[in-house]
Amino acid sequence: VTNNVMVRSTNYGVKVYGASGTTTNVVVGNRIYSNSKGGMAMTNENSCCSYIAPVRNRFIRNQIYRNGAVGILIWGGSNGMYLNNDIYGHTSRGIWISGAGDTRSNEFVNNIILSNGGTGVTNAGVGTRFRYNDVFGHTKDYANTVALAVSNNVFNVNPAFSNANMGNYALSGPCPVSPMVDAGTSNGYTRYDGMFIGGAARDAGAIESTFTSSLVTNTNAYYVDDGSDAGDLYTPCAVGNDANDGKT
Repeated sequence: VTNNVMVRSTNYGVKVYGASGTTTNVVVGNRIYSNSKGGMAMTNENSCCSYIAPVRNRFIRNQIYRNGAVGILIWGGSNGMYLNNDIYGHTSRGIWISGAGDTRSNEFVNNIILSNGGTGVTNAGVGTRFRYNDVFGHTKDYANTVALAVSNNVFNVNPAFSNANMGNYALSGPCPVSPMVDAGTSNGYTRYDGMFIGGAARDAGAIESTFTSSLVTNTNAYYVDDGSDAGDLYTPCAVGNDANDGKT
């Protein structure tokens, strides 16, 4: 399921379940918003009957925003990979990993979970792995009854989207550059989506930028900035209010 817009469903934008176990589905590059119940759900049951929990499904570079109560719900589902997703603006939870059914060994890497009402991440699943994610702007960022296996740079900073209120979830830059630029990891994960890396390392979030997290420096001599980039050798983020021509 690739590069779609899922909008205004009375259920979830994406719901994965199956009577004989639903495996190895890939949901990549979708915009999922304004769905009544939530953004995405992995579940071992439907309204009519019980099903075997989904296994080894992958959810990559999706923009999931303003979908009812929850961005991602796992209510039974194991060994899933959630890589480089944006989860923003839900009323109750960004990610809800329940203890229902066979909920275990799901992995979250390089995701941005921002301003989702009460709780950013609720985990009751077994063996949930959480790496290089940013969780910010909730009444409570974590509410875990089972500990997350947390490692490597789990951030708690404003990711500085270009304009989240208007649905623009690109990382800001170059002046200033988002703290999520080059903040993710690609080790062992490029095989999942084959996406390019725009800077020194993979970004967190769904949209890979072409910015770099480091200001380039060199040994050239420079003058007081005159407030204009015209004719300058290197002033990509310079700020100046000196009234002279910058050379006196």
